[in-house]
Amino acid sequence: MSIPKQFSRVTKNDRYQIYQPGFNSSNSCWLAGAWVTLPKQEWGKIKDEHEKLYSTLDTKNQSHHNGPTLLKDMSLAQKKAWEYFSCKNTFECYNENNKECVKFVAVNLAMSGRSISKKSLKWFKDEWLAKGFKIIRFVSSYGETSEQTKEFSIPEEILLDNKEPIDTVKLTIEQNEAYSYSMAESILDRYVKGSDDFITSMAIQILIDLEQEIIRSEWHKSKGKPDFYEDIKKSTERYVVLRKKAKEKLLDSFDSLYRQVKESHNSCERSNLDTSKGSLFCFVLPVFNDDGSHEPWGSKDVPWNADD
Repeated sequence: MSIPKQFSRVTKNDRYQIYQPGFNSSNSCWLAGAWVTLPKQEWGKIKDEHEKLYSTLDTKNQSHHNGPTLLKDMSLAQKKAWEYFSCKNTFECYNENNKECVKFVAVNLAMSGRSISKKSLKWFKDEWLAKGFKIIRFVSSYGETSEQTKEFSIPEEILLDNKEPIDTVKLTIEQNEAYSYSMAESILDRYVKGSDDFITSMAIQILIDLEQEIIRSEWHKSKGKPDFYEDIKKSTERYVVLRKKAKEKLLDSFDSLYRQVKESHNSCERSNLDTSKGSLFCFVLPVFNDDGSHEPWGSKDVPWNADD
């Protein structure tokens, strides 16, 4: 960690500065801070006291495994550092202006105590608020709701004061699935016979990914632990539509390319399963039909030595 031994200085171009470290209350660790420029008169009044305050600061023996320090138990040096920089926190954000296409993002903001630092706040306004994003108040995942801003002071202008929780895991999955599916459709729409097999195989790979979604969902169900976000019906419907389009676009090239991509997938999954003695989260895919149905998968074609 780069924290200087001296905590005040005058630069070559006559800037009067103090070094203000940060403090993470959650693990009681000192954090690298920054040099703060002050008017000469103010600097002269506080520099000696500031040097004395941090003269015994020691980072050699600290560990991120340490326990927390409550605000009421902080020393003056710790509290001053905590109020300047207390760590970075990730907040999940949502674009409420775009109802048709969900826009969700997680941003990492520097915190001063329980408030967003001025620098981070300006950055957030310029980069994200300008695009319609706000920090979500109530979020949910796997059926559990939490108030992610509860411990922090978030300016109202950047806060999405949603009454109903937003399932950020679901939004992320839906965005990723929609992106993959649209990419596959786009590749197939542009396909011309004799074009690059590598690009076309990317669309087929997404078809294989859907097969894996279906088998993975069945495996979870067979273990008595269906995944909260898996939807076999939806995956199957997408698979049927995409496979039909691929066969219509690729014609006689479909069978060979599909076989090539699937064999590559299964070879890798087979090796991973066998090498790990069934502990890796891998799936060797059975024969699939146009309607999304498939032949049974074997007990050794799925993780047989893993709980979930």
